[in-house]
Amino acid sequence: MTDNKKDQKDIKKRDDELKNKIDELEELTEKYLNGWKRARADYQNREKEIRKEKEKWMKFSNLQLIKELLYILDSFNHSLKQIPDDIKDNDWVKGMIQIHNQLVQFLKGQGVERIKTVGKNFDPNFHEAIEGDKNSQAQGSKIKKEVQAGYVMHGKVIRPAKVILE
Repeated sequence: MTDNKKDQKDIKKRDDELKNKIDELEELTEKYLNGWKRARADYQNREKEIRKEKEKWMKFSNLQLIKELLYILDSFNHSLKQIPDDIKDNDWVKGMIQIHNQLVQFLKGQGVERIKTVGKNFDPNFHEAIEGDKNSQAQGSKIKKEVQAGYVMHGKVIRPAKVILE
């Protein structure tokens, strides 16, 4: 064999080795790139989860305070129902009604809404029946009277309404 043919064979062999090495490196690069992409996607998904958890935590961070304020609102509602007709136009009474309305607006701003009751169908997810026979406590029975107002906060029940069923 001539040196020229031997050199060509060596070059061909070396060329094949380099092509194989390039292919191996390209596969390894692709593998690492895909791994990096998965890790990045996992990281971004975790960041979204953390953001959602943080938002939820922020929404409900003052839940205990809100629940305590609901008892004050109950007292306000009860007191306002007891105002005699002859003093309803009194400035002091009007001021108390204004303070009540401010409290209601504050709670609304915190995502708190009153659960509708009287005349609605009983739903154990939102209502607690404190009076009525077992048959009337089936979901769908009509609510006759509200004993204590119930509330939801950002769509989640924070206090079920206590009701009397027909």
